[in-house]
Amino acid sequence: MTIGVDSDLLNVHLKKLVAQGVRKLLLNLEDATQLDSLGISAVVGTYVSLSR
Repeated sequence: MTIGVDSDLLNVHLKKLVAQGVRKLLLNLEDATQLDSLGISAVVGTYVSLSR
């Protein structure tokens, strides 16, 4: 997952889940060959949102 469409899609999808009230997520990154800083930021940001 690199900067651009993939990271944007991940971020949008995670935000939608949180907005729908999802409080527990399991993110399977087994098939991800790369994860850039935007992808990591999306995951960490979602974690912080769910921790509040």
